[in-house]
Amino acid sequence: VIEPLRKKFKEKQSTFLSGMAKGASAEDLLCAQRELGQIRGEINDQYLLMRLRVRKLLQPAQLDAYDDFLAQKGWVKKPNAK
Repeated sequence: VIEPLRKKFKEKQSTFLSGMAKGASAEDLLCAQRELGQIRGEINDQYLLMRLRVRKLLQPAQLDAYDDFLAQKGWVKKPNAK
């Protein structure tokens, strides 16, 4: 589900950058920018759903390791242990 969205994003991004380089109208550029934002939002939604599905399958010790992994990748901030 994510890969087709990533491909679509790259295609739209290429169109947007081409329009910028060729001096496309402001309206066309704004429309393309909105499309990129929408696709980016869809990709973020899919990643969130994937992480939630993974969390449901993990045991408590695995959850700690998973949270460490996500924190190392910069996807989430791990809360400080108290």
